[in-house]
Amino acid sequence: MSLVEEAFKEFISNIVIILPVIIITVIGYVIIIILSHFIFSPFSLIENFVLGLTLSYSASASLGYYLYKKIDVFLSYLGPSTISGLILGLFFLIFSILRIPIISLMLDALALAFNFLLLPSIYRGKIDVGETIDWISRSISLDFISFLILYILCLFSFYPVIDIITISVSSILSYLMRIRI
Repeated sequence: MSLVEEAFKEFISNIVIILPVIIITVIGYVIIIILSHFIFSPFSLIENFVLGLTLSYSASASLGYYLYKKIDVFLSYLGPSTISGLILGLFFLIFSILRIPIISLMLDALALAFNFLLLPSIYRGKIDVGETIDWISRSISLDFISFLILYILCLFSFYPVIDIITISVSSILSYLMRIRI
């Protein structure tokens, strides 16, 4: 069975995993709507960071629930998840300056894919950036199809409603990639 099939099987058997994603996603989108309608932010600075934090927290909560079957374990990893979310928001900001929507979306999805691949390292207590980057490059070369599926899931993670499923499946797939490769 491929890693992608196993990730979907694990997602279906742990369907409750979407609950924290729903909660965090709704809160994040409400904040983005409030910021975009009521607060002026040049270059969408604030919105990019809120989106990065929302996606990072959702992925971290999904992975935490998948691994420990408890939602509150996510709070133990709030610090590293916040840092990775802020870095993700910075990438979103940099890519939004391009002003070419399709290229910006593709680069945003690539940054999100690397964020998903970073989270299993955080949960395993290994936050060595050099080792993680080395593992990511090995992982892509050994199982490119799984990375491609992860990338496609990340593309869909920017769209409301479908993101509830794609974020959870991406979290599981990135974890399975980490423990298998």
